[in-house]
Amino acid sequence: MNRILTYLTIWVLGFTNTQAQEVFYQDVIQGGVTGGGFTTCLGSGNGQIEVFIDPGSQIKRAYLFCQRFGYPKPTSIIFNHEILEFNHFNQVTGGFWLPSTGESGVHSIDVTQWVSPSQNIYEVEIPPPNMSDQCLANCVYGAIYLCVIYENNSLPETAVTIMLNNQDMVNNEIYNFTELNPINTAYPVGLSLHTDRLNDTSLNDGSYVYFNSNQLGLIGGADVSNSNWGCGTKGHFYYQNNQFFGLDDDVPNSSMSGSDAIADVSSYLNNNVTSGDLHFVWQSPNTFYNIYIAFFLTYTTPCSSFPTALTVSDTTICEGEPLQLGASGGINYDWLPQTGLSCYDCPNPAFTGDSSMVYTVRIWSTDSCSKVLPVHVKVNPKPKFESIQITPSGCGKSTGSIAAVMDTAQAPYQYTLDNQAPQPDSVFTGLTSGNYVLSVENVHGCTNDTLLTVHEELSVTASFIANPATGSAPLWVQTENTSTNATDYLWEWSGGTTTDEHPGFTLDTAGNYTLTLIAYDGAPHCSDTFSLQVLVYDSLQIRIPNVFTPNQDGRNDFFGITTNVSVSGKVFLFNRWGNPMRELEFTTQPQVFEPLWEGTDATEGVYFYQLELTSDTETHSYSGFVQLVR
Repeated sequence: MNRILTYLTIWVLGFTNTQAQEVFYQDVIQGGVTGGGFTTCLGSGNGQIEVFIDPGSQIKRAYLFCQRFGYPKPTSIIFNHEILEFNHFNQVTGGFWLPSTGESGVHSIDVTQWVSPSQNIYEVEIPPPNMSDQCLANCVYGAIYLCVIYENNSLPETAVTIMLNNQDMVNNEIYNFTELNPINTAYPVGLSLHTDRLNDTSLNDGSYVYFNSNQLGLIGGADVSNSNWGCGTKGHFYYQNNQFFGLDDDVPNSSMSGSDAIADVSSYLNNNVTSGDLHFVWQSPNTFYNIYIAFFLTYTTPCSSFPTALTVSDTTICEGEPLQLGASGGINYDWLPQTGLSCYDCPNPAFTGDSSMVYTVRIWSTDSCSKVLPVHVKVNPKPKFESIQITPSGCGKSTGSIAAVMDTAQAPYQYTLDNQAPQPDSVFTGLTSGNYVLSVENVHGCTNDTLLTVHEELSVTASFIANPATGSAPLWVQTENTSTNATDYLWEWSGGTTTDEHPGFTLDTAGNYTLTLIAYDGAPHCSDTFSLQVLVYDSLQIRIPNVFTPNQDGRNDFFGITTNVSVSGKVFLFNRWGNPMRELEFTTQPQVFEPLWEGTDATEGVYFYQLELTSDTETHSYSGFVQLVR
């Protein structure tokens, strides 16, 4: 076994076609076409595929087709000593339904490099089924068929059209072949069928085959190359030099019967026709196994071979990557399906889809002559983040972290942070605050980049107590620093700055002072700020009038006082003979006149007072006289 050919498992719904079948390949070559198949019915076993390639030829294209039943896991078969894997990526049709196994599809692998022009017998080994959790008992990849297109300058031109099934198997299936190259019915027109699980004997689950409403016969049973009785028939043939030949037990006449699944249908066609109908009717209404996989038409055409090329054949890209498709050699182009492309009737469409696709491009050399070439575009998914946890860094420190949680289906991963060396671990620690680019590469080699921010977390809290917070000048203020998580301090006030932890200072003049503490931990930008107001006022000052005129003219009608600060006090009033007249407790507001005696019960004359005043910081007594004038 020289090499292992594998593809990663991805569901691929092939191209969507409004026709009942899909034209997978169409060509006109100077040379011939050959095909044959093998199956074991239940999926596993050994066998041979017989084809015929004219000596001296060159292999232009060779395809190995396979039928998927249900949802098996990827399965490796051995073809001509090579290990080839059938999986969901190489599915080339849309899914369709089988009564026996449910969802199904046709798969294909290009085996051109493993087919030799000097070899006509190819060994096939199919391993036991690789069941998935969704599988039934007969969930397998099986029913192998090899089709080879070869070129030979000594031979005339041959036309070939390969069509694949995409119909649900419900009985009475009709397939409409359209846009064929014009058929020259003066020569044989070879029809070959690739089927599976048809038995026209004991189970009565064969199929009647009609071409253009003409019954070709009842098919079913086992080919000589695979003798299992109910595994369906495979058409074995080759077409070259304007002649149609049968291989194995297939006969190139105008009918089909049993395991003979080829027929010359030229007599059922008009000359230069470009279409035809293929119709299957199940042998018994109770039949539930009949499966049709692929159909091969080989014929002579007035169309000439013309060179064509694809700038991109089967390719793999990552999700979101641009891809320019391209074809050349024709005058008109038709791409199918008409989805995921920038244009559909141009030679060079840009692929804009986000999932794997199988396209065909029909390349016209004239209004009636065309080739059809398949293109597989595999889109591998980008890594998918399930979550990302970011731990902030302490301010001015390297304590931040980033941890990514990924979809396990795309493992293993490689993680790169800011273009540093990749690592298999998804956790990055010891990070300072700032922006980081996290790049993750999955098992497919696809990357996903995301911009992340590690924020800076401030742990310092600045606070202090000023004692006292108010008083008369000069005022000594002692601070108590109650900050947390700080190592350095800067105090600011109108008188200056200091870096002491618990400073004390004197405020010499009256005023409203703002004391500010900036506390930080190592780095000055990692700081917190806290401020308090300290009120400083002058010593107690009082204004006491010595005359008042209680005549209710709104001017100087009361005896009272004005203080520069708030005080509480008590006043005692005496007449000229020293007899007590009045006693009053009161509270003043700064710079607001406080009336103490209205004088309405007294005559003109001189009166005496005593005052006891108490502020926040001091107590004073005052005495004197006041003259009442009416």
